[in-house]
Amino acid sequence: MAKHRTSARRTARKAALGALAAFGLSGSLVLGHATSTTAMVQLTNTVIGIGGKDDATSSGIPTKLSGTVIPKTGNFGYFGVPYPATFELDKSRDAAVPVIHDYLTVTGKDEAHLIVAGYSLGALAAEQEKRNLQLLAESAAPSHEQLSFVMIASPFGGNGGVFGRLPGVGIPFITTGMGPAQPSRYDTTYIANMYDPYADFPAYFNPVSLLNTALSIRYGHSPAYYDPLDPASSYAYQTTVYNPSTKSTDKYVLYYNPHLPLLGPLRELAEMTNTSKFAEPVISSVEPLLRVLVDMGYTDRVNAKPAALTPFSLFTPPAKVIEALGAIPGALAQGAANLASGGHATVTPPNPLGNLTPKPEAPSPKPQLQESPTPIASAKDVPKLELDEKPVTPTKPIPAVTKLAATATEGRHPTVTSDGNKFTPGAGISTATGTGTTDTTGTTDATTSPATPPAKVTPTATPTTTNSPAAQEPSASTSTSTEAAA
Repeated sequence: MAKHRTSARRTARKAALGALAAFGLSGSLVLGHATSTTAMVQLTNTVIGIGGKDDATSSGIPTKLSGTVIPKTGNFGYFGVPYPATFELDKSRDAAVPVIHDYLTVTGKDEAHLIVAGYSLGALAAEQEKRNLQLLAESAAPSHEQLSFVMIASPFGGNGGVFGRLPGVGIPFITTGMGPAQPSRYDTTYIANMYDPYADFPAYFNPVSLLNTALSIRYGHSPAYYDPLDPASSYAYQTTVYNPSTKSTDKYVLYYNPHLPLLGPLRELAEMTNTSKFAEPVISSVEPLLRVLVDMGYTDRVNAKPAALTPFSLFTPPAKVIEALGAIPGALAQGAANLASGGHATVTPPNPLGNLTPKPEAPSPKPQLQESPTPIASAKDVPKLELDEKPVTPTKPIPAVTKLAATATEGRHPTVTSDGNKFTPGAGISTATGTGTTDTTGTTDATTSPATPPAKVTPTATPTTTNSPAAQEPSASTSTSTEAAA
């Protein structure tokens, strides 16, 4: 009986220990899984992207600007806003704004850095959310340090955006028009490709400029033109504007477009027919002159005052016409250079304000000297010429010098030979003072065999000719030899 009770107690203890172990193991698995899941979904920083038309999942934002919209450092994640992204701009915008707002104020409110990036149609939703947050108290919205905006191909620029050029003008059933950008407490970067019809609309009525803008819908605004832009290598004019009322900064980036959209159809046709090799030189030869006419429709092309509200005008200022006339000679010269180079001439955009990036390399005022692969020995280290002290005997007798030779030497000055003797060009030298007949350049006469070379000769610098009066006077031995020959 006692044995039975002891066995029962042991069985109960084992069951209790087993249950406790199972509970502890399951608890650790559950807690461990929860911790792992939390670590996987919790992001330190996030880019909230809103794509352009027909990009309903906003999957195209990460490819913009050569993949630099999402910072490479800082452990940034990406959240693409799902929305209709249809031609009905206002409806698509209004569908995206609540999704953006929910992430900023609920899902990601505890993250360190948030970036809202909108492209084209997506920029409408980003701008609307920025205005909504500005109406909230600072305590109810993300802080200035936490949140920033990036507007790509945005129509809100004061001096270039189509909503800034045509404030209050809408398109029925498409958009009511939102006007230019409004300052907020959040830093904003506006990125535009030159001649983009939405982000870089002409300021003045100019048929050539307007036609160029219309063609830019295909040859300047599409992702095919924004995706390859690289902030590290693509030329762009950057201007930063400080807003004292909101204590924020707006950065405007205008990327230089090397090709006019106006000539886009010709280039596309040449590519389709495999004739670009022949067509490009001709196209590029007229492009500089056409660019002068197109640029006459803008206030400037160097992003001088991007935030200055400049509505569209039907009249071109006379100063712009004079500026265009003055640019024609340079445009013709550039066109000729393009034609001569087969359409491959290198063109560096003008940089009058110094805001062009990357900075063009300034030409060096002096020619660049390549560094010698081996150090050049100093003058004191150059070895001196060592001659054998043994007298040198000519292999053949020196021919007699005729009276004609003596006459030819009159009025000539002697020079100093390498062995220290003085010698008058064209005059004969006795075997005691020289080794052969030498001309004014120091070369040996072909009729005389060269003297036996010294046993050891080390290369040295060219001997310096002595210009002292003593060296220019004929020596006594030389004069005696001449008289004897006569």
